[in-house]
Amino acid sequence: AAVAAAATMAARRVLQLGDPVLREMCRAVRQPSDSAVGAVAADLHAALAAKPGWGLAAPQIGEAQRMFLIATPRVMLPQQLPTFGERIAPRDIPDGKALHYTAVINPKITQVSEEMEADYETCLSVPGVAALVPRHEWIEAEFRTLDNRLHMVRLEDHPARVFQHEYDHLEGIMMLDRILDTGDIFMEEELHRQVAELSANPGAMDPSESPSSLQYVFSLYL
Repeated sequence: AAVAAAATMAARRVLQLGDPVLREMCRAVRQPSDSAVGAVAADLHAALAAKPGWGLAAPQIGEAQRMFLIATPRVMLPQQLPTFGERIAPRDIPDGKALHYTAVINPKITQVSEEMEADYETCLSVPGVAALVPRHEWIEAEFRTLDNRLHMVRLEDHPARVFQHEYDHLEGIMMLDRILDTGDIFMEEELHRQVAELSANPGAMDPSESPSSLQYVFSLYL
């Protein structure tokens, strides 16, 4: 069931890398069903409507609270999660699908895979930059939603990556902290150029020298 988002006059500014709030250990939300928490969720939704992506964490809009919005359709779950606000249609989403979002509150990652996979990520707080980030292939997590219900989920592949990216924000960790080599940082425009080049001529570049996860959607901010 969709939870109505509170009307917001204008999208709040997304904090940029270097702002001290992005390095804070966020505090737990005391009461997920409180109207003030719903207001933060509405502000996150408004920010995503202005610059769509797979998710956005509260500290990115200056709220050092343990909550984030995550795109619901890309998350394979054993149970339906409540969605928040209207659907948003980001650029470059496969098949032109609009996204619902779920408010994730006080998340805990309870188990992770030993296997890691590197893929390119972007972030609204680091605009124009893409980085090859290793993440656990799957995770198990628990969290509450705005109705204060507890959910326990297992996420794999892209949904697991998005969840880990947003969870890191609550710990004061940025995606660039996770890279293994500075050579794994690209300007997003250059990464797009290489993708276009490979698409036009797959044999033009040695696969061992090209980004290893170009098959994924990397141009959207997380």
